[in-house]
Amino acid sequence: AAIRTAADDGALYDALMPWMGVPYKYGGTTKKGVDCSAFVGAVYKTRYGVELHRTANDMQQDVTFIKRNELQAGDILFFTNSNGKVAHVGIYLKDVTFVHASTSSGVILSRFDTGYWSKRLYRCGRVKLRPAR
Repeated sequence: AAIRTAADDGALYDALMPWMGVPYKYGGTTKKGVDCSAFVGAVYKTRYGVELHRTANDMQQDVTFIKRNELQAGDILFFTNSNGKVAHVGIYLKDVTFVHASTSSGVILSRFDTGYWSKRLYRCGRVKLRPAR
C-alpha cells in the first residue's frame, strides 16, 4: 500500500500526514473535523500553494482530466454518489492508493480498485496549478 519511500513526493506526504486520522465533519475545514474537499484543498495549499474550489463538484474546474493509467502522486480522484453527482474527492498517492476524508473513518488511506470506491470512481484529474489568491 502507501508506505512512503524515497521515490515518493516527500512534500506531499509532509502536507497530508498531520491530517491523518482527523475525523470527518461535513463542511469542516480544520483538524477538529474536515470534509473531503476541504482536506484536498488544505493539502494543495500547503504542498503546491494553490487554492482549489471549495466543493468536490466544483474542483472539476481546477483540473485537466486524465486517464487512470496516467495518474501521478497528487492527482485528484473524483467519485460520484448514488445520484451520479460528483460528491467526493481524494488525492492519489500511488499504485491503487489514495488519501481522503471518509465519512465513516475520517482521513484515511483507501484503495480504489475494489469495493465501494471502485464502483464510484468517476474521473481522474491533474490540477492546472493556479496560484493561491
